[in-house]
Amino acid sequence: MGLGVLLGLGTWQMQRAAEKRLVLADYRDKTQSAAIALQDDLRAPADLLHLHPVTALGTFDLERAMLLDNRVRDSMVGYEVLVPLRLQGSDVAVLVNRGWLARGAQRAVKPNVQHPMGEVQVRGTAVRPARTYRLGDMLEPRSRWPHIVQFVAIDEMQSLLGYPLLPVVVQVADDDPAALRTGWPIVTLGPQRHYGYAVQWYGLALALLVVYLAACTKRQL
Repeated sequence: MGLGVLLGLGTWQMQRAAEKRLVLADYRDKTQSAAIALQDDLRAPADLLHLHPVTALGTFDLERAMLLDNRVRDSMVGYEVLVPLRLQGSDVAVLVNRGWLARGAQRAVKPNVQHPMGEVQVRGTAVRPARTYRLGDMLEPRSRWPHIVQFVAIDEMQSLLGYPLLPVVVQVADDDPAALRTGWPIVTLGPQRHYGYAVQWYGLALALLVVYLAACTKRQL
């Protein structure tokens, strides 16, 4: 049974590596495409927009920024700053992730973030929020604006904001005027890391098989 489990884990890691290679290939293909203007294509599905370059013309809702909690950079804990951008010519908005900033010494003191005022055009990449297992509520109890949120949930955020959101988040380009600290990873673990894990699992399976065969041989002597 142990051998089957180890082989299964190795195969799973190989499958994960293949999935990551497809994601990276899809991203490379989409970066060669012209940017989609979100204010002109409000009905585009999340699957189409995911990892596609986009622009968004509108006005930031300065009173309703959110701080995505527990974002770590260089071993420092901080937030990613999410701001709704009310798209020009509609009642729809898109969440813009402006990037990372460090958390202060006291968690109770939220950072004072300056946001661009007036009409802006944001450039970046549209990302479909990850479907992760959720522990607890999105909002901290008794939270006030800017709300600290534990994960991105478009449906819940729409209810919180009081207006519709597109089903993606725009991660701003590194050189966009609205950018804080960016450097967005396309995948959290690259294919090579998964291949490395697969080799480890297969190596353990081989070692277990050698031990088993050695034990059987010893019993027959």
